[in-house]
Amino acid sequence: MSSVVSRLRDTSVVVVTLDTSEVYIIVSLSSRTDTQVIYIDPTTGALCYSGKLGYDVFRSEKEALDYITNGSSWLCKSVTYARAILGYSAVGSFGLLLVATKLTASIPNLPGGGCVYTVAESQWVKVSLQNPQPQGKGEAKNIQELTELDIDGKHYFCETRDITRPFPSHMPLHKPDDEFVWNRWFSIPFKKIGLPQHCVILLQHSSCGECPSQCMINLVELPTIAPGYLNRGIETTGRSEDDEGVWGCLQSYGGGIGGQIFDFGSFVSLDWQLRKTIKLAKRQVIPLLDFGGGQLSHLGFTECRSFGSSGQQEGMVALTARRSRLHPGTRYLARGLNSCFSTGNEVECEQLVWVPKRAGQSVPFNTYIWRRGTIPIWWGAELKITAAEAEIYVADRDPYKGSAQYYQRLSKRYDSRNLDATVGSNQKKNAFVPIVCINLLRNGEGKSESILVQHFEESLNYIRSTGKLPYTRIHLINYDWHASIKFKGEQQTIEGLWKLLKAPTVSIGISEGDYLPSRQRIKDCRGEIVYNDDFEGAFCLRSHQNGVLRFNCADSLDRTNAASFFGALQVFAEQCRRLGISLDTDFVYGYQSYSNQGGYTAPLPQGWEKRSDAVTGKTYYIDHNTRTTTWEHPCPDKPWKRFDMTFEEFKRSTILSPVSQLADIFLLAGDIHATLYTGSKAMHSQILSIFNEEAGKFKQFSAAQNMKITLQRRYKNAVVDSSRQKQLEMFLGLRLFKHLPSVPVQPLHVCYFLGFVY
Repeated sequence: MSSVVSRLRDTSVVVVTLDTSEVYIIVSLSSRTDTQVIYIDPTTGALCYSGKLGYDVFRSEKEALDYITNGSSWLCKSVTYARAILGYSAVGSFGLLLVATKLTASIPNLPGGGCVYTVAESQWVKVSLQNPQPQGKGEAKNIQELTELDIDGKHYFCETRDITRPFPSHMPLHKPDDEFVWNRWFSIPFKKIGLPQHCVILLQHSSCGECPSQCMINLVELPTIAPGYLNRGIETTGRSEDDEGVWGCLQSYGGGIGGQIFDFGSFVSLDWQLRKTIKLAKRQVIPLLDFGGGQLSHLGFTECRSFGSSGQQEGMVALTARRSRLHPGTRYLARGLNSCFSTGNEVECEQLVWVPKRAGQSVPFNTYIWRRGTIPIWWGAELKITAAEAEIYVADRDPYKGSAQYYQRLSKRYDSRNLDATVGSNQKKNAFVPIVCINLLRNGEGKSESILVQHFEESLNYIRSTGKLPYTRIHLINYDWHASIKFKGEQQTIEGLWKLLKAPTVSIGISEGDYLPSRQRIKDCRGEIVYNDDFEGAFCLRSHQNGVLRFNCADSLDRTNAASFFGALQVFAEQCRRLGISLDTDFVYGYQSYSNQGGYTAPLPQGWEKRSDAVTGKTYYIDHNTRTTTWEHPCPDKPWKRFDMTFEEFKRSTILSPVSQLADIFLLAGDIHATLYTGSKAMHSQILSIFNEEAGKFKQFSAAQNMKITLQRRYKNAVVDSSRQKQLEMFLGLRLFKHLPSVPVQPLHVCYFLGFVY
């Protein structure tokens, strides 16, 4: 099918600056056979492109470069090579082009095709403008701070598939979910010239994958993509412009409590041994405007690892975290709800497991999705000079304003009824959408977090009383994580969590299906069919997850990461079971079968035999002891069986290598979660290594490590947060009137390119 996007080559970007100071961007996309040349107007900084063959469209990168330089490399002042364009804007005296110079294939091959890349190294290319807009010293400093924003290792994208929605997305690449697009404003200039696909859709946070099997586990380190591009860079320019914004809700933005956010007025640090002095000053929030448009950028975490053993069913698991941009900000400047009805540190997580197959074969897969974020009410925290912990408080006026809208957005996203087709006969239509909140806050008498627990419960009672969510069932489970660890220990805390999670996890379920490499096989699908022009073949979904689990602590960081891991671990075991991958130690060297419905079953008893029907191909079983046959396996494996196990039973009965690898992924993801929000790594992470034989060694150093991170967080929250907040706002195109006042609302469009005026 000609319309289906396929990778013809690796994307290449070359930024050429001539000795005349003219700047050209040469782009050869992986999805196209030709090459485009984008000219940066030296006066306005606007991007110029006409689509004329022989002027800015060429058959190859070499042909385009020869045309621009007249075949002479002596005309080039500088040449920068890159792998992807992340954004562009003309601000003040410069055109700022952000490019990815080095990529890592986090998920090399999704079911149905598509590679997810993490930006390993990026580069800002500054283009000096001839007649710049007047700007003060403050704006010049802000521009410099913008170029110091930490991009590397925390952002990812896919050139050929929409990954802003749960897998598999039925929407095309050019229609992403704006909530998770972090370079939307920076991609506007490319949309304006008719080349939106030339700037990738960038997400923030993480994505990673691994492959579990039964016996020996081999961890495969993925090579860095295109080593020859290590020193490549790229430049482009862009401009700001007014747009409707994300969901229309960023027309005004309120961070903190009651429309207030907090700045650190002063910070005195004499020594790490001395108490820090922090002075906080409240100020009114100025409305934040979101100038949107263009391609998406994901902020997040992605990584892929491989497990394998000879003669056993192999599987792959990918963990993806999509960070919401509806309430962007750092720890003490983005907590609770804002005027967009979104919470600070809000992340959607997805665990995708599949069985890799040879070309032309169907690929079975399943997914599990959960959310994490701060409590969805209006609240905040202040650092005090003499207090070891920040003082938590809730807004006096309308503390639950927007809470219902927040849950409404979740309900719409995770409602299995909001699908384009009817699911298979093996899943019943659900009347309600369950949203189960796992609250891990301290709830003891005198604990500072208890006020949040109280208001969390009251907010849900208020929402129920309004009747605004008739088809949504919100359930709150309070589980004081720290208290349980203190009084019961880690193992019993994990067991207690499993008991609480079993019923809602089983009820909400997971999504299951197959990737069909040929659309001619759609007629065999019993379920929802998903396809578009971004990939060949189609997806057949037999069942859908209905509803979502949502984990939170105060910051949605350390406790949240631990609890969500142990919840995801139970689901991971069930995902593997349904795909015919056993994690049972009893069956490492035994026979395993794969049922017609897709699911691991125990070894056959003595005297039994498995055969396939010659006409239908369906599996049946012969009992030679009684000379009878049956379609059902005599020893079916119990679904979700590990929820009922104690910690020691789980450990003894489970192959721990895949568990340890999954824990490593969560450790990496947790560190990125924490770094983006607090500027430091995650704390209390040693519990994730509890299945490791060397877990005791981690525990010995955990107390000292946690204290070190606590001091780092306190320092960075006081000194660096305001600067990081400003960087995020500029990157998202928010509050430009304050940070970058020279950016015109209606930028000029006059371009002189190769003798033509546009």
